[in-house]
Amino acid sequence: MILKDRNKKDVNFFKSLTFALNGIRYCFNMEKHYKFHIFAFLLVIILSFLLKLTTIEFIFILFVSFLVIITEMLNTCVEVIVDMITKDYNVLAMYAKDLGAGAVLVSSILAIIVGLMIFIPKIMRIFIWI
Repeated sequence: MILKDRNKKDVNFFKSLTFALNGIRYCFNMEKHYKFHIFAFLLVIILSFLLKLTTIEFIFILFVSFLVIITEMLNTCVEVIVDMITKDYNVLAMYAKDLGAGAVLVSSILAIIVGLMIFIPKIMRIFIWI
């Protein structure tokens, strides 16, 4: 399908869903950091069930985890667009890529802080009972 056809207003839901899944697949196949974030997400979800998080704790974990994944995808989008526009060194292109990477870093730091605040007390309770 050519790009022009994707912009039609009459594209049905399933075609739109296919486009979205193609984007996720591209990220997974092309970005090693995306794979790392997905792996970390799966580990955190398993740990969440093992530690029996409350509903609100689990919601916070899901929120920050998806935030990291979303920012990684947006960063990939910025990188692809910058690479498409210019192959030469350009300071503005460098800033765009650095800003995208910075957004991923900030969201990752937030996820780590929230994760530590939720998981450390639960893990400490396990060791206190042993």
